[in-house]
Amino acid sequence: MSKRQCGTRLPVSDASWTLLIFLLAVFISGGVQANQSKKPVVAEKHASELDLDCESYEDGVDWSEVRRQLNGFLKEPSAEHPSVSSLLALGRVQTDCYIGLCCLGYMALLFMSPEKRSAALVNTLFGSVPLWDQIPLSYWDTIHSRWPIFGLLEMLGLQVRKEPMASSHRHADGCCDRLDSDLDHVFRQILDNHLSTGASLPIATTTRYLAESSSRCSFGKASAYLALAERLLLADSSILTQAAKDFMAMGEAQLDRCAVGRNVTVFDQMTSEWPFWSILRRVEAEEHVQLPSEKLRTPPQYVSPVLEPPGHLAGRPTRGRWPQDVSGSRPSAAEG
Repeated sequence: MSKRQCGTRLPVSDASWTLLIFLLAVFISGGVQANQSKKPVVAEKHASELDLDCESYEDGVDWSEVRRQLNGFLKEPSAEHPSVSSLLALGRVQTDCYIGLCCLGYMALLFMSPEKRSAALVNTLFGSVPLWDQIPLSYWDTIHSRWPIFGLLEMLGLQVRKEPMASSHRHADGCCDRLDSDLDHVFRQILDNHLSTGASLPIATTTRYLAESSSRCSFGKASAYLALAERLLLADSSILTQAAKDFMAMGEAQLDRCAVGRNVTVFDQMTSEWPFWSILRRVEAEEHVQLPSEKLRTPPQYVSPVLEPPGHLAGRPTRGRWPQDVSGSRPSAAEG
């Protein structure tokens, strides 16, 4: 299939596609807005019940500073960061700031040797469980929290995919990661090209891929939904923001619930060549998500995981709580 067929050059302008999406968004959300006074606003995964800034926890940690340092590290990962050692040292702190601990755990994996990293991904909750089992939030609210989860996952995935274990895992269980057609190959190349230049994907290209893809569920379709969400967020429109949130939820469902008969783990996603985390990282870094999900409606038929107490990570899973537990020692910045 040629690039023209996949939607890189279409007679319909991107502005026309934006108008079409706008009209669809108005149609979908019109009934909800008309009855807004009668129906309560639904909070996705109960983000409003959690202290995502971690300011209420009396654990002696300045989590706002930790978040600032993590974001600074991701902006210039190759620069010298004196704070890295102190951040890694926080990996075993006793706290209910689970989202901060998740960030620190993924950062610790970045500084491990390949052997220790592989063992940690197999034997701890940082690779062997679904992402929503670690963070009981939608992707939307995770991004709105300003904790750089997806930036860390993107960087970690780049390292993991260079290692032999990732290749063998990908071949043993293709899951939803298969490139079944020329359409998939062409669309992934288009995604990579736009990400490398910092450009967002045209709506026409994304919708054409979604319309022509024969997959019931795939990481490719997830990437398309997320790219569409990013594009709509750039419009800075309340109606399109709602549509963007709905498309992000659809991409999330494709990523987390695609495999038949089992959950898709973080390691499954980490070995994929599809750049879904790169798209989410851009949305995260540019702070495009300005409203929490409680201010928006929940998309039709969306089923959120049951919220567990913030401290539930302290006792799960039994095979090891944190990446550092695999070796019994705290990783050093020299490892890798």
